Amino acid sequence: MNLKSLTALAVCIASVAAIAATSTPKGFTDDLDAALAEAKKSGKYVYACFSGSDWCGWCKRLDKEVFSDKEFDFIGALSKDYLFVYIDSPNDKGLLSEAAKKRNPELTKKYKIRGFPTALILNGDGETIEQTGYRRGGGKAYADFLLEVRKDGPQRAAKNKRAKEVNDKYFKPFQARFRDALRGLRSDSKPEDLRAAADKLDAIAKDIEELKIDPADVEIAKDTQKQMAKQGHGIADMIRKQLDKADKPAEKKAEKKAK
Repeated sequence: MNLKSLTALAVCIASVAAIAATSTPKGFTDDLDAALAEAKKSGKYVYACFSGSDWCGWCKRLDKEVFSDKEFDFIGALSKDYLFVYIDSPNDKGLLSEAAKKRNPELTKKYKIRGFPTALILNGDGETIEQTGYRRGGGKAYADFLLEVRKDGPQRAAKNKRAKEVNDKYFKPFQARFRDALRGLRSDSKPEDLRAAADKLDAIAKDIEELKIDPADVEIAKDTQKQMAKQGHGIADMIRKQLDKADKPAEKKAEKKAK
């Protein structure tokens, strides 16, 4: 074997080793943009799994029970309808390709991923058709769910679009007000600042409860209205309970001192 052949073989081996070293499961890619471009041409959907492969317990279960199900070919069963993307956030960055090291944090932020595993089902336009995560039952049950999503995808897409429109119309300003009420608070914030924040949260929650929803939007908006108001009051109550706990030792100390 000549030097040129040896060099080519070394490059090939290095490439295979690099692929094997990444956390991307068999049948997946780590390039969401390429998958979306292909989905746009083929009409397939994209299953994009955001994971923490080396630290997230539920992510490991998803991989073992679904992606690597030995009794069911998960990827094969869905290959006509889906493209698969793995967007990993491991503690060991050596598990990522060089491109993924830069791209994955950006995608996690872009899609506002709050927990792992989170799986987004996207169409070729990048619209979210459905959101899910770990599901019990193994590869077959998970594949059946994804086939159902594929079947009624247009209706789901329209429903999600409508829900976003309603959310932006009524609730987006309140989300900003909640953030403003909590901005700057820390565990060591002054009691008066914490009480003021709790009062603001209650006031915001009350405004949400009294919000007038157009009849055409009530069915979509009612659950969000109820949940947001409950959340505001709940956080306010939690702050006050923590303040009460902090006040009790001080009161007892003052009583002892007075005696």
